[in-house]
Amino acid sequence: MRWALVIDESGKFARRKDDVTVAGVLLPAASASVLGRTLRQAMLDADPRCPWPLHSAHLRTLTWLAAARTTELQRQGPGGHRDVGQACEQILDALESYRRRQTERVFQDIATGSKGDWDNLQDLERWLDSRRNLRWAKRTLRRHQGGLFDRVARTVKNFTGEEQRRGLGMWAFTASESMRGNACDSPLSPDRYVALLQVLIERAADMLYRAHPEHTLVVRPFVRHVALGGPRRPLQAADVAVLVRQAQLPQDLAIVADPPSDYPGTHPGTGFLADLLANTARIQRGQLDALHLELRHRTGLWATSGPERRSHCAAHIKARDYILAARAGDAPPQQSLAGLRPWARDQALSWGAE
Repeated sequence: MRWALVIDESGKFARRKDDVTVAGVLLPAASASVLGRTLRQAMLDADPRCPWPLHSAHLRTLTWLAAARTTELQRQGPGGHRDVGQACEQILDALESYRRRQTERVFQDIATGSKGDWDNLQDLERWLDSRRNLRWAKRTLRRHQGGLFDRVARTVKNFTGEEQRRGLGMWAFTASESMRGNACDSPLSPDRYVALLQVLIERAADMLYRAHPEHTLVVRPFVRHVALGGPRRPLQAADVAVLVRQAQLPQDLAIVADPPSDYPGTHPGTGFLADLLANTARIQRGQLDALHLELRHRTGLWATSGPERRSHCAAHIKARDYILAARAGDAPPQQSLAGLRPWARDQALSWGAE
């Protein structure tokens, strides 16, 4: 049986000072398209004019949601909640009065299916946050926004329950940095994204091997530009295959790499879920338990840290010495973990005790 690991990322990897995360959803390959259709229908039930496919970072902004939903109203005609439509109109009228050209750029990005200029979107969003005269419109749209995210989580929880009744399941994996930018120093790869991608594949392979050692793992990333010993270029299936060969994975587990697809590509539903998972993990950097609970709340999936297979794991370079010393019985001081993110410190303590 084939299992798909659908992968996406969040954050600006070219900016070392920015927080970044790579995340993946592991599920039966045959279930991926079913989940995509199920999520799409759930969004239509919540709002017949809900834009699709979704991008979670953009969906978290009122600017993009108002523009995208208005685009759907213009394309399909009236539908959905009237108060939400009125809130969108008020917000867009205000934005166009503030900066028409920047607002039009958001509509152009939506029309072309582009993620667009994130800095432009954030500039409009910051201005919108400061407008007290739009209190009703913002409250109405935020309530609707929260309802869409809640619908995603409930749908995924129900879908996972059905998979479990079939003796299968779905898992969530994330690979982040224990300190900002420390994947840049990883011995796994000079490319920050690739280093975290390899960690993610290792974790998913470990989980699948323990649950179904005779099955096949299919790795499905989206296209992105990476630096692999030369100029930056689009990631290819052959590159992922090399990562798999270099990883410390169960030898008996069959792993294949699909060609990276354009976003939303061939899997918009599961792709959105992987995107939401990555975006949520990047934003939530507290204690490990709090991180896992937030991921469960937002995505409906249980995240797992998995075993620490590599002592030089890209996401936990600073924790390496502590983990190895603790396993050797040397009782290293917890102060050596100073500077780690709270979740990474919790993880190192847990792995050191194994």
